[in-house]
Amino acid sequence: MPEPGALPVELGAGELPETHLAAAPASSWGEAGRRLVRNRLALAGLVIVAVLVLGSLLGPLAWRLDPLEQDLANRLVGSSADHPLGTDTNGRDVLARLLHGGRTTLGIAVLAVGIGLFVGGGIGLLSGYLRGPTDSILMRIMDVILAFPSLLLALAIAAARGAGTFNLVLAISIPAIPRFARLMRATVLSVRERDFVLAARVTGVRPSRILVRHVLRNSVTPSVVQASIGVGVAILEIAALGYLGLGVQPPTPEWGAMLQDAQTYLIQDPLVLFVPCAVISLAIMSFNLLGDGIRDVLDPGR
Repeated sequence: MPEPGALPVELGAGELPETHLAAAPASSWGEAGRRLVRNRLALAGLVIVAVLVLGSLLGPLAWRLDPLEQDLANRLVGSSADHPLGTDTNGRDVLARLLHGGRTTLGIAVLAVGIGLFVGGGIGLLSGYLRGPTDSILMRIMDVILAFPSLLLALAIAAARGAGTFNLVLAISIPAIPRFARLMRATVLSVRERDFVLAARVTGVRPSRILVRHVLRNSVTPSVVQASIGVGVAILEIAALGYLGLGVQPPTPEWGAMLQDAQTYLIQDPLVLFVPCAVISLAIMSFNLLGDGIRDVLDPGR
């Protein structure tokens, strides 16, 4: 006779309600939002990110000057009513280029981190759940990529494949893949041994359903935090490659390329160099603050 509370071996998949297999529900989104708002640094990061994103998306609709239009008669003019942030070395409006450049830089950063999260998270999920030879092979490949500093690897990829938007996305996303893979694998290794996953196996739930419904949904939180911080890292790498001429090519506006164009005229017109530099720093800081806030909100130990 089985001991009290023991699970019978012959129990079928339909005899145990699925609700008994799922993990304890996480905090509601409303509570998570309230905790995020109470974190002042995280709230500041969220506000700055929102301003940057909305400014990049909606700013060009309000400030309609063409970022590519040159006016060589008004090169490097200071702040004025017509050009609040002045003009660059070719007489192009700095504010217009800054707004359109935000679309390019932020768009590439989010896309590259999204690819890294999707591919790396999938590798880590399979590696941590399947274990065995699959785990060994995938993790050794990730270790080889991790052996190179991310910016150095991005620089090597961009130099090998040439400049351009598509190659820039590859150069930023490939170094991000092993970070997400390692993080997801570590989380999956812990989740796969929990009681609700073991109960799902015993009751005959399909492995694919266990992987998606029970393991993935309880392992994704650390990767979400890493993704929010990773956007800031991606912005820095995009700006670095753009500064070196390996990113988005002229005349398309991009924050790093704007620094490269303005560096020669630091003494003559420091505003042209200071503005994109300040925006890049602000964007990186805001995503780091937001990532820290999301970590604090989603950390069940807090």
